[in-house]
Amino acid sequence: MDTPYTFLQDPDFIEWRLFRTSKQEKYWETFRKDNPHLEIAMDQAIEQFHLISMQSSLLSDGKKDFIYAQIKRKIRGQQRRKRIVIYASAAAVLIAGVFVGKFILQENAGKSESLFDKYAIVGQELPTEDIYIISGEKKTTIADKSDIQLTGKAKAVVIDKKEDKTEKRQEVVLEPVEMHTLLVPYGRRTSLILADGTKVCLNSGTRVDFPSEFRGKTREIRVEGEVYIDVAEDTKKPFIVHAKDVHVQ
Repeated sequence: MDTPYTFLQDPDFIEWRLFRTSKQEKYWETFRKDNPHLEIAMDQAIEQFHLISMQSSLLSDGKKDFIYAQIKRKIRGQQRRKRIVIYASAAAVLIAGVFVGKFILQENAGKSESLFDKYAIVGQELPTEDIYIISGEKKTTIADKSDIQLTGKAKAVVIDKKEDKTEKRQEVVLEPVEMHTLLVPYGRRTSLILADGTKVCLNSGTRVDFPSEFRGKTREIRVEGEVYIDVAEDTKKPFIVHAKDVHVQ
């Protein structure tokens, strides 16, 4: 793994950057300490991964569909040649976001096709419909356009509204960790009501890290992607949104 591209072809690295569980964080922290000569390449890969995820959100849906179709065709070709790398936990649509962003970055450099062939990340198509709540090592699948509400005592209720106007409710028990993650793939949307009553509407291709409760002097969440937030009023406890290099209060 002497280049950032080598990291970007590693399924464990991709899964870590997507889900960032405590187990994965410990593994890669140890990896960094044990391999100081790879630290620069690793940091470059992390930055490249972030740029890819940011760039992919700039594409039109039609462009994404076109590129995703190319990705699936390439994956099928790799499967026929029995050189498939299986991603055990990452949703294919999120991996597609990596492909899409890489395609755009390379396209802008005027050499998309050759670089795409050389550095393409090979993945097996997994369910593309899934929204995930990730809590510690636990991943829970959520239906598209569901409403998620934190109820206190480290629990959440997921309300799946059907077309016939009926509702299916699912209780999710959250692990005793500081922050949980709601991960929404491209083409999907959901909403999250936080412990204080603040409503967060997540657009496709978005990640939000949030606590079960706001216990300190502030209410803080982390966001990657597009959200609309209706903040519950609390003058004594400001609401702060952390994005990359941006902190909004």
